[in-house]
Amino acid sequence: MDMLGSYVDLEILYQYVWHQFEKFPEYPNKTAYLFAGDGLDQMFIIAPSGFLSKLPTAPAPLAKVNRLMKDWLSLS
Repeated sequence: MDMLGSYVDLEILYQYVWHQFEKFPEYPNKTAYLFAGDGLDQMFIIAPSGFLSKLPTAPAPLAKVNRLMKDWLSLS
């Protein structure tokens, strides 16, 4: 398995998805991009500072991240 190559591919994918959606006026500063991989214990997040400021600095269970997303979107 080429772990380094896979990591580089994912980094390119993250940037592509982010840049593609940010060019539409309805997405900037209103969209959080959360990238998680099966079997990984970390998540890569690209989001406005208003969302990022709500995230805990220590590792958090996925259920807590889900609640924070709902709160940020006013879906609770």
